[in-house]
Amino acid sequence: MGDINRDGLKHNEVLCAIEDVISRESINSIQLTEKNCVVTVKEKNQRDRLITVGIKIRDRSVNFVEIDKQLTNVTIKDLPYELSDSFVTTQMSQFGQVVQGSIRRGVIKDTSIENGTRYLQLKNCVPILPNKISFGKHEIRLFADNNRTSCKFCNGTDHPSFKCRDKPQQLRKCYNCHQPGHISKDCLEEVVCNYCLLAGHIKRDCEKYQDDKTRREMGEYADEIIEGRRGQSQSFDESITPCDTGIEDTYVIPKSKTLILGASNGKRLGNFSPDVINASVSGASFENIDELLNHALSVMDDTDASVEKVVICLGTNDITRNRSDPDEVNVNATSAVNCVKSRFPSAKIGLCTIIPRKGKGQSILKLNETTQSVNNFLAKLCKKDSSVSLIDTFNIFCQNGNAVRPLYDINDPSGVHISDKGVDKYIVELSSFFGNTHVVEAIVHTPALRKRNLSSNTTPSSTEKQGKHHKSI
Repeated sequence: MGDINRDGLKHNEVLCAIEDVISRESINSIQLTEKNCVVTVKEKNQRDRLITVGIKIRDRSVNFVEIDKQLTNVTIKDLPYELSDSFVTTQMSQFGQVVQGSIRRGVIKDTSIENGTRYLQLKNCVPILPNKISFGKHEIRLFADNNRTSCKFCNGTDHPSFKCRDKPQQLRKCYNCHQPGHISKDCLEEVVCNYCLLAGHIKRDCEKYQDDKTRREMGEYADEIIEGRRGQSQSFDESITPCDTGIEDTYVIPKSKTLILGASNGKRLGNFSPDVINASVSGASFENIDELLNHALSVMDDTDASVEKVVICLGTNDITRNRSDPDEVNVNATSAVNCVKSRFPSAKIGLCTIIPRKGKGQSILKLNETTQSVNNFLAKLCKKDSSVSLIDTFNIFCQNGNAVRPLYDINDPSGVHISDKGVDKYIVELSSFFGNTHVVEAIVHTPALRKRNLSSNTTPSSTEKQGKHHKSI
């Protein structure tokens, strides 16, 4: 930029003077403002030559100065589309002189649609521009070069805020277990409801959430409605029969009981048979088998009933805690089996293999390797003890070395919990150990086929057509 007398000065006159110093091809533009001549060149060395040598116009020497250090490029964010450029110029003049014609509007790439950003240049800009200011009722953000914008963390001007070394490192929070330090795709813990903060279910399946939602919608009668729904659900469950054939099916529920001791996947099996007590607790493991047994006894409605069979479907949480130490899981599994045998000496024990995790990555691969190692140990344990039978659930959920995806809950990022289809497969495998035909019938979710009643208006079947044809002969 050079300070010259503009009276009658033409672009060609300036161009001829500049060509005496640098070539025409190296010049990008020549701008004549009210007081200055602004020359833009392609290369830095050409700019330095103009600053060093200068030019002669009308027998007068003209010196150039570096304009980059006098102009500040400002980016304005969050500015409403309706605000005019003249309004923006007026507001920004408090920070310096807005270069005429420098303001422009940002657009989305390859379109003419604006994105809410304005760009302008300031001369004689104040040393530090604020990060946020108000244009009337509108709060906007400012970003500038030449070290005019201070970092919001350390107030330094030699770097933007996102590159600040003093920036506090926010701990990432997992949406699966709600613990900091990792994200959901890397989570290996059990899913935790973000409403009641209990493990084993998501908000959609949360009983507390459903109750609170009913209270908000139903008002003062909500408690009566909730109580009525629960009572109706219980009576409906008690009245379900496997198949209504019109013939009264009378049988007596035996006094002997079968216990299921599991974690969250065990809870998903539900109460699928009247002589099976599902005492599963979310988060349970081989380590806390004593608490699980105490819970089972507390939920048994008939304390006089003898426990004939006990199914242990644990181990997933043990694998999570000891992913690189299968020996620790083996010790805990052996202790759990011995504890069940001492509590129910005459009971037959069914020991389920641990199902694999769905997913990819080194962490999942390591967990599944540990799972297979523990399952091999469980198989050997069952061979040595005649009172313990192996229930091979692993091979149901794993085909060709990969987890069968439809058998897992699609909404569970941890890859641990099974779907309704997985529940059906699991119960079918347990039924062979139970030896109870009612179990198999109870898990069939598909409704029975209805008998087709043909009216006179319906299309005749092939048999009817054939019969009519013979009659016509």
